[in-house]
Amino acid sequence: MIIIQHADFDAAALTIDLRTRAGAPTGALVSFTGYVRDFAPDSPTHSLLIEHYPGMCERVIAELLEQARARWSILGATVVHRVGELQAGEQIVFVGVISAHRSDAFDACRFLIDQLKTQAPFWKRETLVCGRQFWVDAPMQDDIPTNSKQASASSTLYGAPLMLDFSAAQCRLAHAAPAATRSEIVPLHAARGRVLAHAVLATEDLPPADNSAMDGYALRLADLHTSVNLPVTQTIYAGEPARPLIPGSAARLFTGSLIPPGADAVVAQEQARRDGDTIKLSGPVTVGQYIRCRASDTHKGELVLPTGLQLQAAHIGMLAAQGLATVTVRPIVRLGILSTGDELIAPGEPRADHQVYDANAPMLAALVDMLGAQVTLAVRAPDGRAALVDAFERLVQTCDLIISIGGVSVGEKDLIKPVLHDLGASLDLWRVRMKPGKPVALAHLGDVPVVGLPGNPVSAFVVFTLLVTPLIRRMQGRTDLFPRVQQVPLRLRTPHHDLREEFLRVRLCQASSDSMAELTPVDRQDSSIISSLLWADGLARIPADTPVHNGGRVAYYDFGCWLS
Repeated sequence: MIIIQHADFDAAALTIDLRTRAGAPTGALVSFTGYVRDFAPDSPTHSLLIEHYPGMCERVIAELLEQARARWSILGATVVHRVGELQAGEQIVFVGVISAHRSDAFDACRFLIDQLKTQAPFWKRETLVCGRQFWVDAPMQDDIPTNSKQASASSTLYGAPLMLDFSAAQCRLAHAAPAATRSEIVPLHAARGRVLAHAVLATEDLPPADNSAMDGYALRLADLHTSVNLPVTQTIYAGEPARPLIPGSAARLFTGSLIPPGADAVVAQEQARRDGDTIKLSGPVTVGQYIRCRASDTHKGELVLPTGLQLQAAHIGMLAAQGLATVTVRPIVRLGILSTGDELIAPGEPRADHQVYDANAPMLAALVDMLGAQVTLAVRAPDGRAALVDAFERLVQTCDLIISIGGVSVGEKDLIKPVLHDLGASLDLWRVRMKPGKPVALAHLGDVPVVGLPGNPVSAFVVFTLLVTPLIRRMQGRTDLFPRVQQVPLRLRTPHHDLREEFLRVRLCQASSDSMAELTPVDRQDSSIISSLLWADGLARIPADTPVHNGGRVAYYDFGCWLS
């Protein structure tokens, strides 16, 4: 059972309920209740604001429960997590596990507690009595300096934000800008890829009148009780009006022809033999056969396209069928791309040995186009403060979202962070516990989000796919921020295990029509291998600190879904 709520909970009642639901004889029930701490190294805690992304939180917790069930023999589990503003000393979370074996109950409960803290997409802002506020992130061990014996209570550690878990980072980025509210009217021929600003209701019935689904003959079933030979008294082509059917006769029809008043069935021409102006029928006839009834597709006034839908060819066909020549959509999101690095040159220019072609900017521009957004300005800047300041000032004037590439790590020439600081930007995220793609930044220049991607093209591709596309969809006004993720077996030669969540480039393979689909990883997973992106059709998510063996089911992020 998974519950996310604002209200407080009764841990004792939840424990009794878990025991009751388990039903079967049990050996152990282990439960844990977490509270808002009332202390901090330098100042007591006043309150904790817990936010989450509805739907995604439940999905991640459900995945954690499935992982626990796969590893341990458990009879039932309950997870209750509160959200909203909680005061010091209040309950936050309840985790209960019941099993026939004591060790399984303890291990599964400990696993869920740890994974909830690091994997579930909750983010927390702590307010101290002294008035300080900060986002609380769980630090990775390798982020804590070796001479530090105690992690800081702040969301920054020696001036740099702590590494954020992937799910929390994904949610934070997805909400880094408000959803679109403005709208504009465009003709249908310019509407593909645009996002509906308002729901569309059917303006009329489809089809607007009963019509024939076949080439054949319309007749009255009652006339067949006296004869199977009927005279043909009219011919009705598609697009022509129909006269009432004379009793005891038939009407010649074609696909799409109107059904004449009085007729209640259509006989396919293969079931009728015509001799002059008379037909002789063979085979059974039933009421309503081969008749497309009025409004069998859509009824006037019913919802046909919801708000937030990205329009494709089929949607435009429906709009046209309703007689609409224009549609109200959200404005196109305007993106700016900033490539950084002294070594970069544009493709097509002569290249020296110390230079590399800028693959990132054209690649990301293509990805942006696939999403239905638009790159309105692309800038390449060397590694220097003045050049970067000038680039950001140009981009922020014309763009809704800025993507910078490179310069977000900790080298001497990684200047994105100090430059953003100089420009007065607020830094919301700096590093993410994922591989590839650890150096990721999120900041705001005024109201414009700035997302800093790693300079490696593979890492930039992966981070854009997983972390940036939900933000773009939100800014477009779409409702499908997070496309579906499937659980698929992963084919491995040796068990896979890493301290960070790893996203392997994989291909979905199926040996035969009756075999189960599997994920096959690219042989070379190094983030410098650009050619691996040509072969892969998605990413396999390997949980942190959790060994995955051959055949283990993992989350599969299909490029076809996530890049559209």
